[in-house]
Amino acid sequence: MKISKIAVACAFVLMLSACQSTSGGSAGQAARAHHHSDRVLLEQRRRLGDIPERVRPVDVRFTGSASGIREFKRRISRDGKWKIVQTVSLEGGRWALDIQRSQAVTPEDVRGLAKAGIEAELLHDIEYDGWGAVIVTK
Repeated sequence: MKISKIAVACAFVLMLSACQSTSGGSAGQAARAHHHSDRVLLEQRRRLGDIPERVRPVDVRFTGSASGIREFKRRISRDGKWKIVQTVSLEGGRWALDIQRSQAVTPEDVRGLAKAGIEAELLHDIEYDGWGAVIVTK
């Protein structure tokens, strides 16, 4: 898999633009907001030459209370599908949990990722903050 430095930088910028907080709304509103962001992100990635079927590390961020992040971290540690990258203290007593797994970024894969993120929001008093991945062109 060949990944250029420019592609990594572009993927990071795209990831930041796709990460939208969904607090304060219903699960349906959250799903619609993430679905829209994901469609925009996937289209931008397509224009940059990304091959979405190629498996690559996909990073996901959740934010929330210390207890919510701790509980979610314990749950995903047990299932073995995710690598815990880091836990970060944020302003206002909030925490972020960055996790990663290898997968493709086709629309179907990304919908599954968003669905799992929104389910985690409902179960653990946390917020799914979005995903990011390098752009793979070869």
